[in-house]
Amino acid sequence: MKVLELIIDPLQHDAYSWRLQAQDNAVLPLLEGQFQLSSVELKGKPVDLRKLDHALAHFNKEWGKWLAEFFDENAQLQLGKYLYGLIFSAGGEVLAEDLRGAAEVALRVVSADSFIQRLPWNLLVRDKTFLVLEGWHIAVAATVTASRDVDFPGIPSILLVCPEPASLPTTEGERHANTLMQYLRSWYEQFLDPNRLAVVQHWPDFVRKLTRQHWDVIYFYGHGDGDDYGASLFFTLPDGTAQKFSMPDLAKVLKNRPPHLLYLNACRSGNGQIGSAITHLEGLVPAIVVNRTDAFTAAAREQAQTFLTRLLLDHYPPHQAITSAYSSTGTGMTSVRWMTPILYQHYRQWTFPKREVYRFASRDTHWYLKLDRTSQFNQVNTDLRRAIMRYSPNTVAFFWYGTEKQGVNRFHERLPVQLRELNPDMEMLEFDFRWPAHFHNEDAAYDQMLCEGFHIQHIEQLPGRLDSLSSLGGSVPLVAHCRFATLYLGSSARLPQVAGLLRWWNAHVHPLLQRHGLKALLALAFELPQAEPGFTDAAHLLLGSLEFEAGMELKLLDELGQITAKDVKDFLHNYEVRLPVADAEQRNRLLRETIGNATTNGEVSYEKVLLELQTIVARAHTMANRQPSTANPDIQKWL
Repeated sequence: MKVLELIIDPLQHDAYSWRLQAQDNAVLPLLEGQFQLSSVELKGKPVDLRKLDHALAHFNKEWGKWLAEFFDENAQLQLGKYLYGLIFSAGGEVLAEDLRGAAEVALRVVSADSFIQRLPWNLLVRDKTFLVLEGWHIAVAATVTASRDVDFPGIPSILLVCPEPASLPTTEGERHANTLMQYLRSWYEQFLDPNRLAVVQHWPDFVRKLTRQHWDVIYFYGHGDGDDYGASLFFTLPDGTAQKFSMPDLAKVLKNRPPHLLYLNACRSGNGQIGSAITHLEGLVPAIVVNRTDAFTAAAREQAQTFLTRLLLDHYPPHQAITSAYSSTGTGMTSVRWMTPILYQHYRQWTFPKREVYRFASRDTHWYLKLDRTSQFNQVNTDLRRAIMRYSPNTVAFFWYGTEKQGVNRFHERLPVQLRELNPDMEMLEFDFRWPAHFHNEDAAYDQMLCEGFHIQHIEQLPGRLDSLSSLGGSVPLVAHCRFATLYLGSSARLPQVAGLLRWWNAHVHPLLQRHGLKALLALAFELPQAEPGFTDAAHLLLGSLEFEAGMELKLLDELGQITAKDVKDFLHNYEVRLPVADAEQRNRLLRETIGNATTNGEVSYEKVLLELQTIVARAHTMANRQPSTANPDIQKWL
């Protein structure tokens, strides 16, 4: 791998001097020169780069609309070509050809100028191709002198900070944290240890965790805010309210035990100059990941999981792991995908223990989402396929229910993952909706609920919103996956409110979708504390009797039932999940024990079955990954 540093210093106005040097030889620059950064021609129009920077840093309604309509992938290719040309167009042809032959190139852009730091260097283009797709790993840094070496542990400790203040629009932080925990635990049994992997929501709990031990990775997911003067994060206080904490506040609590890596997955967490995360944390944390603009929640979650997978499971250093996040294609939202996140690299070397990282190449990494529920999922997939292949229906809604031990919310998590896998000819974007606190005026309550979920001001803006997002994903059909928070007996909404929402959608939203040829999948669920014989009849009476306009459908799925030993056996076979035993009799005994350990008062817990399976599979992974002892000289020659 070739390791390069691009050092950029301001001169005056929009002029800069630069030098490109190899990391191991800073005395003689490979290239050097000056350039002017004022405007660039994008799509036939001159665009002021500081205006573009301002638009990214202030992703409000006005600038967000401008970016969505103008700064598409074509414009990004043009900007990337322009940035590449600043360095390699004048006298750099020989070096450019040398780099073309390199399998990997690590480029760190170093500048104390915050404008230079925020420029999207990860868009560098050569021959109409983004270099991050050709083995280039691009990071930024505020200063060279802050660099150091990091010895990262093989099994690190990770703190997931996912606040969910009741007063702010939902980001589904608890769901995201749960997904990450299940995913990591499915690989290593060490992550079952709460000292290795933990989740906090409240600020006091966060501070308490920091005082008790060192965390190698701290990952924040939630709301953020920022402007030209600084960035802040919103935490939850014990009473559920939101409290804003600045970067100096964060630096203060991290000072005694700073992590190796800090990932601030929040809107505009990379904003600011004097009050930015980098200003206050660069001397503490060698690797910092921030967002330079707003981030759509589905894209932000996907990028984070991709990055953490590469870092924690594949042992990629952060500057290589971030490349995988840039090239992640699960959401298809290319315009946003390229712009966030950004890695501040204040380390020279990032090393792992010298051992091979063993991965089950044939195993489905989302296996833990797919235990049983085959009939319910098949119905959803069949109806969605029909909606994609035909003009109608435009709105297809699904309602399911079960007890708290039957994995009602797990089915919510499963749908977008497996539907994307089985339907590569569509683009699915996720939107989360929280039920109103009251329904004094039902129409107004549903209207506000939908506007919050789609991040719009008026429901009439929905087609334009979805149209702009659809254009970012290419020519494939767009499906808006609308996940409504699971209802419980204590919720403000019950079955009558679900029926009211569907009638309101039929009258106000469905016609808009139909007029513009857009598709929506509505996911609605109800969790009961225990089996209620009358609930099925009530659901069919209230929901099954609803009548809709042509092009809108509602399907009531079968109740999610209990898991049996045969379900577990079929599941392990279908998804090629490894077990730590090979003998058939041992496997059967292990499966019986799994069901037995997850059974309380005769009822099998779906979540406990998953936890048992994760422990077993992680143990199998650890056994396969364990290196044989070389202490005996007689066996050394055979290893």
